[in-house]
Amino acid sequence: MEVDPAKGNQIFSQMRALKVDYTFAYEGYINHNVYFDTVGGNGGPATGAVAKLIDEAYGSFENWVKDLKTTGVAARGWVYLAYDHDEKRVFNYIGDAQNSFPIWNHTLLLAMDVYEHAYFLDFGTARAKYIEAYLQIIDWAAVNARL
Repeated sequence: MEVDPAKGNQIFSQMRALKVDYTFAYEGYINHNVYFDTVGGNGGPATGAVAKLIDEAYGSFENWVKDLKTTGVAARGWVYLAYDHDEKRVFNYIGDAQNSFPIWNHTLLLAMDVYEHAYFLDFGTARAKYIEAYLQIIDWAAVNARL
């Protein structure tokens, strides 16, 4: 596709559409790769270095779970656990769209898809039940490898 750079603008232009659609598609690809890479485990409490970071940031794994569940119900698309290289801590973030991650200078450790397509066939509108099930299949070794 030939794009006329003179017609680029922030309201609507081919350049804007291409650039925004690219980030949506590419970050969606990354989010899903992290999601599928970090599920398939035995769930349960976090292990390894991530467990220590969760305890430091949230006081306990149980407090982190409460925050993750609340964040998951409040989000429109994604929930991310990311490591902040400036603060040296982890935090649960909301990503309302596929292309709303990067939080600068953070490493994405865990990506929970909360778009309806991720759970509707199995859980209907019961997103909280999906989040409970998700917690049972986190692969903490894979999360630690991302750290």
